[in-house]
Amino acid sequence: MLKSLNALVGLTLLVVILVVGCDFLGMSDTLKLVVQIDEAKLVEDLKAQNYVKARIDPATATAEEHAAIEAKAKADAQATMTDADDLMCEALRKRLENIGIKRSIIEKTQGGRILISAPVVDTMQATHAEQTIARAGILAFRLVHKDNDVKVREVIDGTRTPDGFERSTCDGRVCFVRSADYSKLAEAPNFAVKLGRFAAPSAFYECVMEEIGNDPAGRMAYLPMFVSRSRDATIGGESVAKAVPSKKPTTGQVVVDIEFDGAGTQAFARLTGRYVGRQLAIVLDDIVRSAPVLLSEISDGRCEISGSFTWKEATELAGVLNAGALKVPIRIIETRYISSSEEESPTFLMRIKALLR
Repeated sequence: MLKSLNALVGLTLLVVILVVGCDFLGMSDTLKLVVQIDEAKLVEDLKAQNYVKARIDPATATAEEHAAIEAKAKADAQATMTDADDLMCEALRKRLENIGIKRSIIEKTQGGRILISAPVVDTMQATHAEQTIARAGILAFRLVHKDNDVKVREVIDGTRTPDGFERSTCDGRVCFVRSADYSKLAEAPNFAVKLGRFAAPSAFYECVMEEIGNDPAGRMAYLPMFVSRSRDATIGGESVAKAVPSKKPTTGQVVVDIEFDGAGTQAFARLTGRYVGRQLAIVLDDIVRSAPVLLSEISDGRCEISGSFTWKEATELAGVLNAGALKVPIRIIETRYISSSEEESPTFLMRIKALLR
C-alpha cells in the first residue's frame, strides 16, 4: 500500500513538473543573440558632435581640422566603449524584462561582444525580443529652425532627394518615402551623418525626418525638419524619469506620457521658457514624432509623445524609454532560434528523476 502511494505521489509530481514546470526545466524555446558595439558608426556620430562643439563647418574645414576632429572622435569612441559594457548589459536586460521575458542570461565576451540567451514562447516573441534589443531608443527634445517651413518648401520645390529615399505624395503634397535599398544604405556607418547634412541651413542645424502619414501605396511618408545641434537647445532622453502609455480621454489617441527627473524638469522649463512661440521637435531614433509650438514655459516636468501609436507600440516604447537608451550604437551579428524539441535529450529525463529522488 505504501509503495503504491509513493508511486502515485511520484507520478503526480512528474505530471506537475511536465505541465507547470517546463520553463524551469528548460523546455521553453531559446533566442540566442550576439551583439557588438558598432564602432564605425560611433566614430561617425562623435565626429558630427565634435564639429559642432568646435564650431567648424565640415564643408569648409581644412585638412588639418578634419584630421584633428577624426583623431579626437576615435579616442572618444575608445573611452566610451570601455565604460559602456556594464550599462549596456543592464539596459538590454531591462528591455527584455519590460516585454515579459525574464531570466535572460546576458554576458560580456572578448572583442566587445555581448551574448544574450533569452527564454521565449515562440518565434513571434523571439522576433519581438530581437526588435526590442536592436532599437536604439534615443529620445531627444530639439529646437526647430525658426524658418523651417521655408527651408522645407525650398527642398520640396527643388530636385534634391536624400540618399535612401524617393519622392511620392501624401494628401496631395510632395513627400519622401524610403526607397527599396534603404535598409542596405542605412547600414553604412556614415548614413545618419549624411542624412543630417542634407539641405541643412548651416552646420549648427541638421536634417531629421518627420512622419506625416502614408503615400497612396501605404508607405510611411516623411518631410525633412531642421533641428538645432546646440546642447542648449536640446534635452536628451537620459532626463526621463518615467514613461507611461495612456489614452487621451476626449479622442482616444494613444500617447506616451513623459515625466522628467529633477534636473530634466529644470532644463525643460528653461528651454521651453526661452523659446516660447518656437516649435520643439520630439525626436525618437532620428524620427520626429511631433513638433508642437511652445505656448508657454512648461515647469511641471511633464509632456507627451504623440503619433500613430497602437497601444502595443506605446507600451513597448515606454518600456524602452524606462530601460534607458543604449549609450552606444550596436548591431546584431548573429541570431539563433532554438526550439525546445531541439534541446530534448536523455539528460532531460535524468533531470526529472533527480527531482523525484
